Amino acid sequence: MAKFDKAYWDHNYSDPKSMDGIFNSKEHTQYLKYCLKLEFIDVSTIVDLGFGYGNLFKEMIKTFVPHTAVGIEPSPFAFQKVKPEKVKPVKSTKIKLYQEDILTWCRTKRKDNQFDLGLCTSVFQYLSDKELKEIIPVLAKRIKFLYLTVPTDIELKRQIEELN
Repeated sequence: MAKFDKAYWDHNYSDPKSMDGIFNSKEHTQYLKYCLKLEFIDVSTIVDLGFGYGNLFKEMIKTFVPHTAVGIEPSPFAFQKVKPEKVKPVKSTKIKLYQEDILTWCRTKRKDNQFDLGLCTSVFQYLSDKELKEIIPVLAKRIKFLYLTVPTDIELKRQIEELN
């Protein structure tokens, strides 16, 4: 598991306004909203499996207005930046945030572990094959629809070149 301290965020997210899922969180959300709407899918519960600075999480909550939203984030630095009242669009939405990684979340049994929509953006590349084999069946049981993005090796190389 990667070390997600302040140095990590400073290095990798020095210009968050240019990062996928941050600067274009509204576009990601609208895309997903209309894809689900075409199939008449109601989203009453959302989980974000690594919410980072919370941009996409906040936008999804604002758009879908679920009755329950849960977010997990392993980084103490990023976790401290996101406050439940800042991502909550209406008082009726129940928000829970946990400072933990996706593997811990998958191993933990809670009442609130069933979701209509899961967000998992740029998380899988930090996991080993062994960890992926453990979490994928759990995600399949707990989440009806998973919005998953994983950068390819080519994208990661291009991002590194652009940052340099």
